[in-house]
Amino acid sequence: MESSNYFKDKDSVYLKTEKIKNIDINSVKVL
Repeated sequence: MESSNYFKDKDSVYLKTEKIKNIDINSVKVL
């Protein structure tokens, strides 16, 4: 159970960083 929770947290963190990367890329495109 603990490991599954760990991977869930890891996935959420990964998705957050990917969202930030996409936002940065979009900002650069606009500029």
